[in-house]
Amino acid sequence: MSIEKREFENEPELHSYVEANIKFFFGDVIYLKGFQINTRRNKAGTPDGFILDLINQSWTIMESELLAHGVWEHITEQIMRYIVASQNSSTKNRLETASLTR
Repeated sequence: MSIEKREFENEPELHSYVEANIKFFFGDVIYLKGFQINTRRNKAGTPDGFILDLINQSWTIMESELLAHGVWEHITEQIMRYIVASQNSSTKNRLETASLTR
């Protein structure tokens, strides 16, 4: 499979495509469906998922968005909130718990 430009009708269609191709995009990883994470000031958000790379001992927040949502109006704010929330110890604890119970 090669990466190609593709149009999606809606966000659920995009999410299904990404989830079905996790191994292609990220390699031999564990995919966890997203759950709500919070910043220390309790600003919440729910990313689409989390990628756990046991070989490299790392994890990544996964978010897929339609470009039509607007880069600055929607996508950038969302990604920044997820990055800040990822530094919160409660987020790391929830991720560890989710990975153990999957």
